[in-house]
Amino acid sequence: MRHFAVSFLSCIMAACCLTSCKWERIPQYRDPAALISELVCTYGRHADPAETAPILDSLTQCDSQTGALWTGIMDYWQQADMNMPYSKKHLPDSLPDDNTLCIAVLGYQLNPDGSMQNELIGRLRTALTCAEQYPEAVVLCTGGGTAACDRNATEAGQMAEWLEQHGLNPSRLLIENRSLTTAENARFSYQLIQKEQPQIKSVAIVTSKYHIPWGALMFETEFRLSAAENAQPAVHVDACCAYEIDRSGFDDAVNRSCQTAGMQYLIAAHTPDPVQNSRSSE
Repeated sequence: MRHFAVSFLSCIMAACCLTSCKWERIPQYRDPAALISELVCTYGRHADPAETAPILDSLTQCDSQTGALWTGIMDYWQQADMNMPYSKKHLPDSLPDDNTLCIAVLGYQLNPDGSMQNELIGRLRTALTCAEQYPEAVVLCTGGGTAACDRNATEAGQMAEWLEQHGLNPSRLLIENRSLTTAENARFSYQLIQKEQPQIKSVAIVTSKYHIPWGALMFETEFRLSAAENAQPAVHVDACCAYEIDRSGFDDAVNRSCQTAGMQYLIAAHTPDPVQNSRSSE
């Protein structure tokens, strides 16, 4: 009987330990930043909302506002990958017809001598058509120095020069010339919009067809994170226009890898630095 009692108690203790271990997994996810990083990595690996749903639930339990924010971002990511609407050669007719609209044309790697590759010129031709369709819209060129042999050349600078040469009024141009990645395109463009053209509320992305899911996701995520961080009304990506070109080897797996890396960059950019915060409080 005694052995039975000891065994019974041991079983109870083991069950308690297992239960405890099960719930002990939760505290490692109690930090919203860790949950968000896990959320992005999980979707990047599986592209399956069923895999991310438990993480979103935990995030919502930790912080309901952050959970709602990231639920919206993840819904947008799924839409970008599965059914991102875009137009060819021109934008939808339903966009704002004033300067609250920004046509953002995304840059592309320059040739070593600083000249533009044909793909970037194709994006610019598409953007010019869109700019003619919406003559009051601001036109944003975004892209930094990517010419191996010309340190002074930037994608945005070359793009703006081409647009001016083809009849675009330079007063309409907004030039972001620091970014070297699509995620930086989004982050630095938002900062420039808020500084120079804060009336902008709607953005139309112009880029290559294969790049739209990646580019639109970066911009929409940056817009939502920045709006939440600064308690401001959100700017939104309301349309995409594609330059029709296929890029060999740029399949869904490569796209998700690029998206995931960009999302991690944006998460880090919006995560407070505890070291910096501690120094500033000294």
